[in-house]
Amino acid sequence: MLAEYDRVKNHNYKRFERGEWKLPGEETEKDMTFEQYAAWLMQAQAARRAYLCGEISGEEFEKTLSE
Repeated sequence: MLAEYDRVKNHNYKRFERGEWKLPGEETEKDMTFEQYAAWLMQAQAARRAYLCGEISGEEFEKTLSE
């Protein structure tokens, strides 16, 4: 599960990074703004802590990552 967390985190960071270098109007639905990435990361980090503490299951953790 933690490897999946790292993979998804890196994937979303790259989505943000790609979007940062595009000109206005060139963005696609795949790109993320910094605000979107930061909000997702905060949610994912909270889910990671909850998973490590045993407060949520692996399925719940994985579901949070994909949101």
